[in-house]
Amino acid sequence: MSTPPKFAPGLPAPTFFSSLATSYTRQTANTTHTALSLSLPDILALHPITPSSIIHDNAAGPGTATTALLPHLPSPPPSILLTDLTPAMVSAAADTFPPSTYRSITTLQLDSVDLSGLPRNGEITHSFLNFSLSTISDPAKALREIHHSLAPGGIAVVTTWKRFAGVEIVRATQRSVKPDSEPMPMPWEEFTREGVRGR
Repeated sequence: MSTPPKFAPGLPAPTFFSSLATSYTRQTANTTHTALSLSLPDILALHPITPSSIIHDNAAGPGTATTALLPHLPSPPPSILLTDLTPAMVSAAADTFPPSTYRSITTLQLDSVDLSGLPRNGEITHSFLNFSLSTISDPAKALREIHHSLAPGGIAVVTTWKRFAGVEIVRATQRSVKPDSEPMPMPWEEFTREGVRGR
């Protein structure tokens, strides 16, 4: 019997992420794609992608960061490793980037807290963890794994919420309607604050 995927405490059951796989863009109003897309010109001006680059789209969901990267890829396109813990997300990514069309993109089920099974581990030139830090069971360990996966001179791009307005709205509603209720949890809320250090 396989072990169910482990996510951050306080998150819904793994079936939630499975059900989200095919509707992620609509459910998030494409915000995670838009935020990364707006940042990419500055990021890639500092660390350009070349045909020999090796890109890791980590905790990729249906491939949001990869989709944002497509307009910036050179020809021939570099190798992209797209990984996620949830099998349904990996399947959604494989459907978005079928091997017959996207020969340089590989999809793989992999937990961000253990990247030892990552092909080309230690050779990644560009690692993207796009708005997934709060879903990971051990964010500090995941960040260490990213560091170990990089090639010398490689770059890690980790995006996260500075302010997660959805939680704020729900908590304000709770205070108004049922002030004695347990506030809606936000996993790893400390990572929304500047200067947080991992364990």
